[in-house]
Amino acid sequence: MYVFNGQVLDAYGVLGIQSNATEKEAEKAYRKLVVQYHPDVNQTPAAVLKMQVINIAYEEIKKRRKGTYMKP
Repeated sequence: MYVFNGQVLDAYGVLGIQSNATEKEAEKAYRKLVVQYHPDVNQTPAAVLKMQVINIAYEEIKKRRKGTYMKP
C-alpha cells in the first residue's frame, strides 16, 4: 500500500492482479493498462493522473520483489 494524493492505494489492486502474481503477470497487467491510459492514446484529463498511479504501483511492486522496498 502507498499514499498518492492523500489516498491509500494497493499496488496490486491498481494493476488488477493478486499479490502472488508472477513477474510476467504483473508486467502484462501493467502494459495492458499503459495501452489503455497512456495520455498519447487516451485524451481524457484523468488519463495523466491514472498513468501516474499505474507507474507508481508498478514501480512499488518491482521494488518489493527486488527487496529494495522500504516501508514508511
